[in-house]
Amino acid sequence: MNDIEVFEPFDASFSNLGKISVSQGEAFEMHICELALIADCLSKKASGLLDEGINIYEVFAMISESVSFDAPGFAEDTLPENRDAIGYFMSNVSLLDKAMLSKLLIDKLRDSGRAVSESDFLESLHPQETFTYVKNALADEAYDVFSQDFSDPRLSYAQSFKDACRMVAEGDVGYCILPFEERGGIRIPGIASIIASFDLKIVSVTPVFGFEGNADVKYALFSRTFKISEHKPEDDRYLEILTSFDESLTVAKLLCVAELFGISVYRINTIDTVIDGEETTSFSIVLRDDGNDFTPFLAFLSLFAEEYTPVGFYTNLE
Repeated sequence: MNDIEVFEPFDASFSNLGKISVSQGEAFEMHICELALIADCLSKKASGLLDEGINIYEVFAMISESVSFDAPGFAEDTLPENRDAIGYFMSNVSLLDKAMLSKLLIDKLRDSGRAVSESDFLESLHPQETFTYVKNALADEAYDVFSQDFSDPRLSYAQSFKDACRMVAEGDVGYCILPFEERGGIRIPGIASIIASFDLKIVSVTPVFGFEGNADVKYALFSRTFKISEHKPEDDRYLEILTSFDESLTVAKLLCVAELFGISVYRINTIDTVIDGEETTSFSIVLRDDGNDFTPFLAFLSLFAEEYTPVGFYTNLE
């Protein structure tokens, strides 16, 4: 063993990498400065549209049509064997450019006195305080929890889960309560398809344990719109979105953007749904705010994500 030469890294190469990192940092700062100029221009145009009575969600839809980032370029003398790796790095730079532009645009609008918030990107109304569910002991327990957040809750019973969802979708009641997750966070088969077919939103989730205390399942409260409650420091808030398989904006890239905004991943599930007889597979991504604001992330989705649907906004899963 003593005769074997121990490999030692080349100090000069590591020193050069350090210097290159400094120059890359300078280049990234130049990116941010240019993006800030773009955000300033876009915020002024957005303010004009808002003054005309157009809501922020529509304004961002209009902006998304005018904002584009060129595909990564290569220097003429780039070695062919390096092009794939360089393309990968540059695509991630482009992703971060988009994320930073989204945040800067929100910051510029707020600096100009525009109170941009999560509710601007998530339809939030106030349905009537009427509830329905298929009667059983666990659903009764869930109703006792959910109804505490309402001043005048009124209850009627449904014959089936589908009937409960239909009553909400048609406006007969404001909310329905359905079993949501089994022990271990496994979504209950069939519920996701019913919810998707009626385009209902998750507004609250609670664990229930039953009379024996060992049920350990979760029930959810659903409505036609989101219920954006006041943010309290003790609350963990969750945003749930559905996204399809998209090569241009993969799940990995979405999670990278979320991390940039200080948002963590709580859970990812694969959801199979059947709508109008057509079966589709989507990713259900549940994100936790970790005390931060979902607004920049929702702005990013509005600007740069085509295949996504927000399906839930709720607090304190645990």
